[in-house]
Amino acid sequence: TEADAEAVVRSIELTPGPTLEQQLAELPFTFRAVEPFSVVNVAPRQAVTLEPAGGQRGSGDPVVIVIGRGRSRALRGEEASVAVELLTRTGGFRDVEITSQAPAAFAGGDGYAVTGVVENRTVVQYLRILAGGSYLRFLARGDTSAMQAAEATIAEIAQSVEPN
Repeated sequence: TEADAEAVVRSIELTPGPTLEQQLAELPFTFRAVEPFSVVNVAPRQAVTLEPAGGQRGSGDPVVIVIGRGRSRALRGEEASVAVELLTRTGGFRDVEITSQAPAAFAGGDGYAVTGVVENRTVVQYLRILAGGSYLRFLARGDTSAMQAAEATIAEIAQSVEPN
């Protein structure tokens, strides 16, 4: 009946969504945001995106940092090839000119760092292959001048990443 339908509708209660802290706690890694960067998006149990607080958007691309875990059949020791392949498969970086690459400490272990440039944009990526068929990836990209200005902060955030 109409009364029954109204009673059902009135019985519906909305629960609040998870807080930012709860969303971050579900990620398979931890990290420390360093000013001016703050969290702008969390992909549940997978990735987090950080941008400068207040959306400091100038004439170029602002620096954006994405930290995430992905699945892979790669084995430890294959970081160099996997890192370059992941970078060139990232939107906007297919034609990236690799300017440096080398083993680097990342996420509490042996990782690999790659830096590249496409036109006036720079990208920095750290990668660590984990046991069990997954990897942790840190990707910072933006206008080259903005990336240079944020270089120390980017490195500090990257060094704070740890797997759970």
